[in-house]
Amino acid sequence: MLHFLLRQKVTVAEDDLTDLRAKIAQLERQLADQGRTDAALRESRDLFQAFMGNSPIAAFLKDKDGKYVYANRTVDRLIGKGFGQWWNKSDADLWPTDVARKFRENDLRALETNSTIEVSETVPQRNGDRHFLALKFPFATSVGNRYLAGIWLDITDRVRLEKERITLLERERSAREQAETALVVLRQTEARLQRLFDSNVIGIIEINSERILDANNSFLRMIGRERECLESCGLSWRELTPRKYHAIDDLAIQRLLRDGSFQPFEKELLRSDGSVAPVWIGGALLNEPPEWTCVAFVLDLTERKDLEAQFLSGQRLKSLGLLAGGVAHDFNNLLTTIMGNASLSLEALTPEHPAYRQLEEVLRASRMASDLTQQLKVYSGKAGGGAKAVQVSDLVRDISGLIEVAIPRKIDLRLDLEAGLPPIVTDPAQIQQVVLNLVINAADAIGEKPGTIGIATHCRDYASTELAAMTLSGDLPGGPYVSFEVSDTGCGMTDEVKGRIFDPLFTTKARGVGLGLAPVQGIVRSHHGALNVKSKPGQGAVFTVLFPASKEEPKEPDLAAPSDLEGSELVMIVDDEISIRRMAEATLTRFGYRVVTASNGREAVELFGRIANDVSLVILDIAMPEMGGEEALDHMLAIRPEARIVFSSGYNESETMMRLESYGFIPKPYTSRQLAEQIREFLPKKA
Repeated sequence: MLHFLLRQKVTVAEDDLTDLRAKIAQLERQLADQGRTDAALRESRDLFQAFMGNSPIAAFLKDKDGKYVYANRTVDRLIGKGFGQWWNKSDADLWPTDVARKFRENDLRALETNSTIEVSETVPQRNGDRHFLALKFPFATSVGNRYLAGIWLDITDRVRLEKERITLLERERSAREQAETALVVLRQTEARLQRLFDSNVIGIIEINSERILDANNSFLRMIGRERECLESCGLSWRELTPRKYHAIDDLAIQRLLRDGSFQPFEKELLRSDGSVAPVWIGGALLNEPPEWTCVAFVLDLTERKDLEAQFLSGQRLKSLGLLAGGVAHDFNNLLTTIMGNASLSLEALTPEHPAYRQLEEVLRASRMASDLTQQLKVYSGKAGGGAKAVQVSDLVRDISGLIEVAIPRKIDLRLDLEAGLPPIVTDPAQIQQVVLNLVINAADAIGEKPGTIGIATHCRDYASTELAAMTLSGDLPGGPYVSFEVSDTGCGMTDEVKGRIFDPLFTTKARGVGLGLAPVQGIVRSHHGALNVKSKPGQGAVFTVLFPASKEEPKEPDLAAPSDLEGSELVMIVDDEISIRRMAEATLTRFGYRVVTASNGREAVELFGRIANDVSLVILDIAMPEMGGEEALDHMLAIRPEARIVFSSGYNESETMMRLESYGFIPKPYTSRQLAEQIREFLPKKA
């Protein structure tokens, strides 16, 4: 039994040993397999490291949070960062904010879509940006960890080449556009040159040493030749040039061949009818010697020479006008003193006094002289005043004395002035200017021989059709018109001349300026009037000027009682003429005013600065030495903006009065009473 038991145990032990041996053998096999597996893993890792390390493609791995867990040596080489700088770092740790944000957006797009994406990414470097084509895709390990794999293909050279290609294409496109533009400009230039050649603005010719090769129509008209003459027989430059200019032409050709051009100079050319045309010519070389040709530009100076002559005559006329205006101004200052003192003396005498009649004669003569100065201002164009109702017959009668002086003694002046005509509303000076201009034009038409000029005034009803048929008219209504006629026994006019008589600078007189009838046209139109001209060669002329009749009657000035003209206010008189200051001071003192005076604008401003609040009215001359009236006005208003200031002058030019129209004006000359009436009008009404 014991033996059996022992034997049983031994059998069990042997079975366990066999099992153990089998397990040990199995374990040894497993260990051998593990070793082979580890070796394979090591070999696989080494192979991966070798593959990735030697791959020309940059590769990296990121965890789900975007931190780098792997980057091969190609990444290190391309970016210039060792793996120690990459490990466990995010793009935000490595790159500028905008670059890191772009990288992370691409990563999240691949992770969220669980797909491979292809994008372009740029990594900033010190020596320039590096460009990559990036492939990014997500994956997960066996234990479920998610990663993002990325591959960078370096396309920096490709991007550079593409940029260079685009640049070259852009340059090629730009060069092509420039060539096309240049071609367009060339064609436009050719067209412009052709239009210039064909134009009538300037003469253009091509010449050589022997003849004129080509010329435009403007040049041919300039010399009075036909193109057939140029093409058949040819024209020599020499035969078109007066002998006195041959030496100048030779010098111009020498400069042309030496310098390639010659400066413009003035000369004359012979026309086909033997007359000469003043020209301005300049040229440039087209073909070099010996078979040289030249293009020359020729400007016809005929009209310019005529205009220069007319301008010089106009300047003389303007100078005479300025002289007349200046004489009128100075004469008015003298008349102011004479009329003022004479009227003061007259008011101090009774009609029975022996000197009373003599003083009346002085005043009457002074008023006539004043009318004469007004007519001088009409001639100078400096007269200006407001429109008012006037009698045309009276206006003509007032200047009849000036008309007789203005025309030659051989010409008889006949007046037929109808009385009781309806008035017209006008500036009297303008109507008188129309009469004077027409009379002077009539006298020029008569010339040196004896003749007659007639001036007649009338009034009648005109139909609108009758008005429309006149030489100068607008869309005028029918009705009563006051007219005056200026007729002469002169040379008369052709229809062609009648059609141009109102053109500025047009004249048929050798020494005329053509400035007489143009202002007439403007004045007639501004008054809504009409003008008719009747004339035939050798039968004289009749100019009829019509103005609309007015129902307004001319107003006679109301004479105020002496007591109504009195006052006690302080008045400042500013005038450079001491005689005027003394007369004005004596006049105003007689009427009870207090007066201070100044001889020029600067003295007036200094005085006004001390007593501005006490001065009720300033009478300011316009033209004075040191400081004129307009400048003094500005200074006075700066001291006291509400100051009452009126101007006084013997030269009431319209432009100045338009600037000062908001202020009062006292025209010179004036009597003592007229001055007192004007002063009282500008001061506040008496209670």
